Amino acid sequence: MAQPKPGRAGEIATQSARIPARETILLGTFGEAENPGALLRLANGSVARLSVGDPLEGGRITAISSDGVLVQKAGYTRRITQPRLRSTGARTGG
Repeated sequence: MAQPKPGRAGEIATQSARIPARETILLGTFGEAENPGALLRLANGSVARLSVGDPLEGGRITAISSDGVLVQKAGYTRRITQPRLRSTGARTGG
């Protein structure tokens, strides 16, 4: 089995994301393409497991993919995505 390069495992394991406290974010997606689901952290801090057609923040979920969740509200479509990861720059090992 291939081993990670020295120093690389620590860098990968310490990635973090700047997560806005009062914003709805995508934590992840799951399920089959025919019946996808999404796990979202809502603006109020609660976590919800949602599917296409479910209501969300005054709108309705119209699509779920690995790229994000589409929510339609008042004629507009919004994409909710996962926060981008950034390296902390921490290195371990040699």
